[in-house]
Amino acid sequence: MPKCKGINFQVNNETQIVEIEVKSRQILIVENGEITAIDPPSSGFGDQLIVWINGAVDRVENKEIKKIQRSKQ
Repeated sequence: MPKCKGINFQVNNETQIVEIEVKSRQILIVENGEITAIDPPSSGFGDQLIVWINGAVDRVENKEIKKIQRSKQ
């Protein structure tokens, strides 16, 4: 049975098909029956790079960006 903190999902034990709630904004990595949720950058701006090694996810690299708010002139 898949495990994941903070994600609402239901598992059909016969088919092993998982239904997830699609209201949250996250990247989900599914591997070996486990679900890993990757949250978006806290600032709302940034890049997330998923690094694969030998066919498996090795790490997620986060780059957060601070957007400068300018007043319209």
